[in-house]
Amino acid sequence: MGELAHGVVLEQKVHLLLPMTYMNLSGQAVRKAVDFYGIALDHILIVTDDISLPFGKLRLRPKGSAGGHNGLKSVEQHLQSQHYSRLRLGIGDQSDGDLADYVLAEFTSSEKDELPKIIDEGVSEIETWVTKKGTYEESKTTL
Repeated sequence: MGELAHGVVLEQKVHLLLPMTYMNLSGQAVRKAVDFYGIALDHILIVTDDISLPFGKLRLRPKGSAGGHNGLKSVEQHLQSQHYSRLRLGIGDQSDGDLADYVLAEFTSSEKDELPKIIDEGVSEIETWVTKKGTYEESKTTL
């Protein structure tokens, strides 16, 4: 149900899961990984896109609602909890047309130019989360 990678980030053992289900069913893969590895909910970080945030804005929270995101709704359903961390990566809002087409479309050339900075900031946020595991303050970053 997903591709797994294992490693160490700043001396902390980590498992990285890329669900291979449809996004709306990603909670199935998360649940299987949680059960197999015995992962506590406060040791889960879900990284997801977010059309409610401007392109390039990142938001890290220790818990919260799905906010209309179907992938997060699936995770909540399968974990039966909202008490897991999430890092939302802003992709901007669609102006018109189908939402699925928008989120699956290629980035514009100017957005592609910004991606290295956004990825670096996202990695930094993840490293902070990994080393502090839930003892961090809510973070909002705009690039």
